[in-house]
Amino acid sequence: MLHSICRRALAIPRHNRTLTTSRALSSLRPTFSPQPLRLLPQSIRLPSPPITSSQLSATLQQTRSWGQAHEKDWIRLLGRPKPISRKKYKLKTHQGASDRWRVIANGHFKRAKAGRSHNNLKNRHWKTREGRKRLVAIPQQRNLLKKLIPYFRKRYMRK
Repeated sequence: MLHSICRRALAIPRHNRTLTTSRALSSLRPTFSPQPLRLLPQSIRLPSPPITSSQLSATLQQTRSWGQAHEKDWIRLLGRPKPISRKKYKLKTHQGASDRWRVIANGHFKRAKAGRSHNNLKNRHWKTREGRKRLVAIPQQRNLLKKLIPYFRKRYMRK
């Protein structure tokens, strides 16, 4: 395996005629090479040591167990080990949601009605008071707001 990887990955500059890659050899058409032109010359090849029977059985057992493993497991086994402890992800508060919504005692969210700051002089008194009332978030909004304002309980306890 290492032998074939080295043969493919060997990148030697073309200006040196004695040491060239296989593509450069096919373009030069040398007469000195008895091997097929797509292979590297014998002088560059890395010698492989002879394999003993114990090494062969160990590699066979290893390939059997690796062959049964899933492809993602191979990547995990070949990659570097994961660090033992990682820094936890910092949950960030959405500032727009944080400014619009307040947390009430039971953990629900409330906000002011929209459109209550402009042209209120001509309104009747009852209409102005109606605008001061707060709207409570419905359950669907509450689930979204818990994600947008992750530390809402701490925010309530602070005030």
